[in-house]
Formats: sequence, C-alpha cells, structure tokens
Amino acid sequence: MHQRIAEIDYLKGVMIILVVMFHLVALDIAYPTVRMAVYTFHVSVFLIISGYLTNINKNPADYGRSILRLIVPYIICETVYMLLLHLFGDGVNATLSMDVLTLKDVAIRLLVYPVGAYWYLQVLIVCGIVYYLVFHFKWLIHQSSC
Repeated sequence: MHQRIAEIDYLKGVMIILVVMFHLVALDIAYPTVRMAVYTFHVSVFLIISGYLTNINKNPADYGRSILRLIVPYIICETVYMLLLHLFGDGVNATLSMDVLTLKDVAIRLLVYPVGAYWYLQVLIVCGIVYYLVFHFKWLIHQSSC
C-alpha cells in the first residue's frame, strides 16, 4: 500500500469545499467575481487530482470493477434526478425540468449529456477508461501511427 500524500488530500479537500461553497446561491450572488475566478479552476483541479490518484496498475477485470463502482452510483443517481425533474421540475421552477422522459432520453442523458449534478462521475468514468486504455495499449497507438 502506498503512503498518502497529505498535501494532495488537503488540496482535494479545499477543492471540494469550494465546489460546495459556490453552489450556495447566497454566496454566488454576493460574490460573482470571486465565483467566476474560482470556477476557472476548482473542478478542473479536483478532476486532475482524481485522475492522478487513479490506480491503473491493475488487470482489466480489476480495473473494470473499480470503474463499475463509479458507473452504478452514476446511473442510479442520474436516473433518479431525471425522474424527479420529470415529476416535480415544473412545480419547483427547475431550469432543467423534463416534460418528456423516454428510455431514449434517459440513455442520451446518461451517455452523452448528463442533466444532473453527477456529471463529474461521468467525466471520471470516461477519463478513467481512456487513461487506462492509453496507458495499457499505447503500443497500439504507436503501431497505427507508423
């Protein structure tokens, strides 16, 4: 087991706190310039750190299981969010209410264009898969470019 690097943990914690703080409407309205400055880096830094800490030194089956631990909560949370927007979106004046909710809509939102606050899980999943494939199959990329 590798030893944790406290500074990276603290930095990731600060980024999480910034995400939460600037999702609060009152702070967002009170400090729009600070919000714009923080939005230029907080999510990017969080995702970069998460990618840096991703353990890709696994066989495909083990790595697939670790990705599945992101996919399952993402599908559940995003689908519930879409269902709630469909049922109650107009009643709470949600900007993203979904009047129609078909299986095609759900699939498109899950795979291409997430509607909920769980888009970062989709980014982690896609980037994690691409990172693993590039790292483990870089010889394929090299052969195809020759």
